[in-house]
Amino acid sequence: MPERVSPTLLNLPIAVAKQVLEKLEPMDRLTCRKVCKSLRTAIDTIGINFDSITFEVEDDYVKIIIKNLIIHYTNSEIAVDTEKKKIIKTQDFMERALKDLGTLIKYAKMLRIMEREFHEDVTPLLEVLESKKPLFAHQIILYAFRLSEIQSILPYFDAKSLTGIILWDIPEEPDSSHYFEQITQLEQWKSAKFLLFRDFSFDNLPFEQLFHFEKFIIELETLTIEHAIKIRDDLMKRDTFRECTIWFKDNDSFDEIFSPELNERFTIRFEEEEDFEFGYESEFKFFVKRN
Repeated sequence: MPERVSPTLLNLPIAVAKQVLEKLEPMDRLTCRKVCKSLRTAIDTIGINFDSITFEVEDDYVKIIIKNLIIHYTNSEIAVDTEKKKIIKTQDFMERALKDLGTLIKYAKMLRIMEREFHEDVTPLLEVLESKKPLFAHQIILYAFRLSEIQSILPYFDAKSLTGIILWDIPEEPDSSHYFEQITQLEQWKSAKFLLFRDFSFDNLPFEQLFHFEKFIIELETLTIEHAIKIRDDLMKRDTFRECTIWFKDNDSFDEIFSPELNERFTIRFEEEEDFEFGYESEFKFFVKRN
């Protein structure tokens, strides 16, 4: 009597194997994809999607976060307090982390890169992005990158897929205005629907470069009443506009018509069709919103 062979994933009916693979978590699908050509083809048909991937660079380690899994890359002892953790200890921890990022990055819906300690050289990161372009992430979040570096990073993303750009804690550098102007000429900037730009104060921001966003949040040194009214009037004429928030440091001019002790909100009707709300919501915040 012939020996009975237990069925494996590879010799299951295609429909059954697909149901099994579809139930796997993204990381497990990625592991299966490495087994053989047949599984790689099957996984690519189903797809691998991570809601978000974080790549965080510190002085003595790099951290990749995928959902509740945290992977630490280091060349020294490190204490990790988390239920789901993995520690990869190697002298070339940055190189290893970038290699793994290259494997994961094309599956990310949202990519967060935190450049706290890139040792003044983002070239290795740019090489990874170059090798995987175009990237189809819906949202990119960049922490502590200079505007000159952001100008180099954004073009690696598919302009039709990228809907949100978040820039945070941007260091000062010479010719910041020039680099910002170059960024605003990129298709990725022009096509995005949402912008958050914090912890970088502009002295003279070209507001017209923001008006195509459905929603934007920015920070300024000063916002005059004249600028606030111009922004309000321009945005209310745009069909795609939904909401903007402007944080600013100098509020003296606003105190002339708004009471700083109160949240001042006004609702106006535009062309007898839509209501817009605008006002001075806190001591350093101006907003315009389509209701």
